[in-house]
Amino acid sequence: MKKKDGITVSFSTNAEEIVEEICSTRDFVMAQDVYRFSISLAIAKNLKPEALKGDGRGETYSMGSLDKDSEIRTLVKTFCTSYSDDIKMTKFISELAEAGLNLINKKYLKSGKISFSKVHEDLK
Repeated sequence: MKKKDGITVSFSTNAEEIVEEICSTRDFVMAQDVYRFSISLAIAKNLKPEALKGDGRGETYSMGSLDKDSEIRTLVKTFCTSYSDDIKMTKFISELAEAGLNLINKKYLKSGKISFSKVHEDLK
């Protein structure tokens, strides 16, 4: 049975801290773009969604503003084998962002700057 999906996507305080660090260096100007990038990276690397980390709740966006043209939802349905209709899409996307941001933080982030050349190399 398909679960009723929410209209907002919530991110953890852990994710919010990583996003703020990235935005402070101007690699990305808008936090939503960092979340979109982290979700896309998680999908491309076939990462498993991760439970949200940190104390309290971080940023919350409407699904309509984060995924205006439904491209993220289409990518999830097409490429994420761990997604099924009985999982809330908003929760799944939040947890994909968490996984992507944790990977960025561990592997590609130095002094707030993302090494896009390393990301590119890893995706070849």
